[in-house]
Amino acid sequence: MIQTSSSSAANTLFKTPKTIGVFSPGSWVEKSRIERSAAALEANGITVYIHPQTYSRHHQFAGSSNDKSQAFLDLWDNDDIDIIWCAGGGNRTLNWTLDIDWGALPSKPHKIVIGFSDCTSLLNFLTLHKKCRTIHGPVFAQWAETDDVQKDHLIALMKDDLSSYPLTGAETIQTGQAEGPLIGGNLSIVQYLPSFIPASYWRGTILCLEDCNEELSRLDRTLFILKSTGIFNMISGLILGEFTGLGDTGKPFGMPLSEIIRDHIAGTDIPVLINAPFGHGHRNYAFPMGQNARLNAETKAPPSLQFI
Repeated sequence: MIQTSSSSAANTLFKTPKTIGVFSPGSWVEKSRIERSAAALEANGITVYIHPQTYSRHHQFAGSSNDKSQAFLDLWDNDDIDIIWCAGGGNRTLNWTLDIDWGALPSKPHKIVIGFSDCTSLLNFLTLHKKCRTIHGPVFAQWAETDDVQKDHLIALMKDDLSSYPLTGAETIQTGQAEGPLIGGNLSIVQYLPSFIPASYWRGTILCLEDCNEELSRLDRTLFILKSTGIFNMISGLILGEFTGLGDTGKPFGMPLSEIIRDHIAGTDIPVLINAPFGHGHRNYAFPMGQNARLNAETKAPPSLQFI
């Protein structure tokens, strides 16, 4: 039986009818999960188009890099598609996104592109070139599995009806205030982006990072890469979401993630939070990439993030 949201926001969904186009930018996703999410949305009056590439399989991946880039361009060029929603994450999105001439891609301000995890490169390249609205949030296959509160949050975000972002459970590591556009995504992907994205993109931003199933020692090296490229001295604030399924195999690394972070931000004066409600866990509240925001992380009050 298809479970649809009973909340008022999910029942009305959007102010005007929308058409969602789905493709798989990374690894393949079980067809049943995609069909279940499509059925849940269609039950609420939303038109869903599943691009044929979505169900392609080549080893772990949803077809070749060319298959993926062509599927994205098909949805991009189709002006009847309002929302391009990544079916899932996985691997090898970075491969094909490096082949796109993002500067030459026509802007589509009415479109929204949604995804996270391996979709990080796609979101950041689109945000860099200001081609559309980009949202770091649950992939399409997760929609039917997402709780009503987070569904309502994503819908309100798509409708541009939110003025703030929930930071329930977030802990302040370093106090301060910051203003700037929200960027970032999956740390394992973000570490490579400074090689392809200019320093001007990072400067003055609030960088949001999350990851899963990584060794503490690898996270330490990855954060060191960002530190050594100067990213932590360029940004105005740092928000770390959930880091789930962390490992510490072999000879124990010993340092918890919070201590690793403190070590790599030493000498900076930016506000830093950990355990914000986004990532690969049960909490994955969407946030708008490129949206200007104000972060307040002081000791006398819970941290807050306001959209400005």
